[in-house]
Amino acid sequence: LSTMKHEISELVPGVPKGLEIGLRNYWYPILQSEELGQDKPIGVQCLGENFVVWRDERGFPAVLSDRCPHRSAKLSLGRVLEGKLQCALHGLRFDGAGQCVLIPWEPDDSASLHEVHARSYPARELGGYIWAYLGDPAKFPPPPLTDEVPEELNHDDEFLWFRMPTESWRTNWLLAIVGG
Repeated sequence: LSTMKHEISELVPGVPKGLEIGLRNYWYPILQSEELGQDKPIGVQCLGENFVVWRDERGFPAVLSDRCPHRSAKLSLGRVLEGKLQCALHGLRFDGAGQCVLIPWEPDDSASLHEVHARSYPARELGGYIWAYLGDPAKFPPPPLTDEVPEELNHDDEFLWFRMPTESWRTNWLLAIVGG
């Protein structure tokens, strides 16, 4: 009998090859805070998926899948009205939890409002970045973001941040920091 030695090919120590794009059910920095204004949504791509990011009526970031559940239009082409995201195609409006709050052709108390929703992702702002928990929070509840990031990001008043222009890298954010 011959024995086969199975080795795991690693990109960097502790990160197996094939995981360079990233894993689900983790927090990811998806946008720099200063890039996200109050009045316009922004489309971003992470883990090969398209997302839309905007600020709600309180100024907090919100993240949804970038497809309207009605006719699959890109929600990032819509607009923000009173902290809600409105689809440019037919005007459906969504809150940060992905719940439809307005269907223009339906009455305000329509049962359809409870049936229509876009996939939402937990989002937070920390250390000058907008973070999204890209996974299934019902099955895998997100840990507190402050426990998952480098300690320095939790102390804005103690550190001076220099930001370079945004570039798109097809890699896990941790690989960029460790391997860079």
